[in-house]
Parts: sequence; structure tokens; C-alpha cells
Amino acid sequence: MKIAVALNSHLISEHAALYALRYAQSLGLGVELLHVKNPDDPLKEVQERVARLQIEAGKLGIILSFRQLEGKPGPSLVKQIQSHFYHSVFCSTRAHPPRLFTNSVSQYLVKARLPSQLVVVRINRVNSVYHCERLGIFGGRGQPDVHQMALGIGLAAGYQAEILLGNPLEISRRALQHLDFQQTREVLRASDHGFRSLITLCQLAQVSASVAHIPHGEDALDFFLSRKISLLVLSSRKLPHPTRHLMSDPVENLFHLSPVNCMILYPKV
Repeated sequence: MKIAVALNSHLISEHAALYALRYAQSLGLGVELLHVKNPDDPLKEVQERVARLQIEAGKLGIILSFRQLEGKPGPSLVKQIQSHFYHSVFCSTRAHPPRLFTNSVSQYLVKARLPSQLVVVRINRVNSVYHCERLGIFGGRGQPDVHQMALGIGLAAGYQAEILLGNPLEISRRALQHLDFQQTREVLRASDHGFRSLITLCQLAQVSASVAHIPHGEDALDFFLSRKISLLVLSSRKLPHPTRHLMSDPVENLFHLSPVNCMILYPKV
């Protein structure tokens, strides 16, 4: 079993592959780079990126392979992924919000029915790809799901980083200030109930983790940024077309607004 990475001539796809290498190292898996030959991607630049990634893979003790495909980028990648059993598929995206009509390969993969989980990566800070001391995991309105936690723990283990779990509270900061110490303790304890098992998972993986409480009505992104995270790990679900263009996903909005490196996981279909 391998982790696949959609690679093109752009630097951000190489950085997405570096994250995939760290994740693969924690799982003991190999990585396969997938490139669709097309006139927009000079093959020489792609080969240069593959060569650099081979060096990084060698440092991490990972077997790295390269496969070149023919045809249109989106359909060719989907056909390859559907015919092979990949653990995960990593794909980079540009720093623009999703649109109804787009030629983005990442959006094509998000809409496709894939037998592997898809991880879309957005790069904003290059240095954080090489050095990550703290990553945030946010499940939106609830707690992170098991696949999101597995991704976050794997990356944290690869970077030897700590995890910050965002716990959205149902009570505002102002309301908390009117409670005494014992009442505040009970509110936070009740809110943390579902997060205790997640902390245990991190401990079993020998990854340092803590829970950060986000009061109701406060911006989750600002909250994470104040904790100086280097990477934000999110999770969403694939909505059928055209539903995803009629419904706003707050997690995807967070993904596109984040000024730090961010990745969003879509479960396999």
C-alpha cells in the first residue's frame, strides 16, 4: 500500500509531497508521485522536483516511485486512483476559494468518487513545511473524526510536533466570566468528555497533545493563530453536485482563509 501525490511543475505540489512523505514515514508506507503529462507542465521542471523529493525520501527512509500518466489531468488521476488501492491521496491547491466553474485539478478530485481518502493541501508559509512544532486539529462544530485524528497524529509523529485540539464551546467568553471557578471547571470538563479519548490516542502514539477551548462566537482561526500553529488539519465531507455550490461549508471557508499552511481531509466514497 502506498500514499499517492498528484505532482505538477508548481512548487506547491512539491511541498504537498513533503507533507505526504512525513505522513508516510509515520505509517511505514511508500509514496508514489503521479504526474499527468500536459503542455502546461514542463517535464524538466517536474523531473527536477522528483529528484529533490527522492533526496528527502532517502533521508526519511521512504521508498519513492514516480508514475507518468497520459490524458487530461483530472480524469487521468481519477482513473489511476480508482484502479489502485492507495492509503491516501495528497493534492495541492492554489490560494483561491472554490468556484462553480474551475479547471482546478484539486476541485475535480474533491467532486470525484475516490476509493481513497483525499488530502488537499494549501501552502502559505514555505518554511513551515520543513519545520513544524505545533499543529492544530479542528473538527468544526464537533470533535475531530478518527480519520482526521489519524492524519494529524501521523504528521505530528513525523515532525515530532505537538497537537492542539480545538474544542468549540457552547458558551461565550462573557458567560464564562460570570461563573465561579467550580462552575467553570464543570462546564469545561463536560465539554472535554469526547476529547479525552482523542488525547489518549495521542498518548499511545507518544505525541504530546492538549485541548484548547474556543468560546462560542469567537473566530476559530484567530484562536489557533494566537497559539502559533504551523499547520491546521481540517476535515470535511463530499457534498453531491450541485449541492456543494448551494451550501457553504464553514470548514472549507476556514481552509481558504487560513494564513498558515492548511490541509483538509475528504473521506473515501
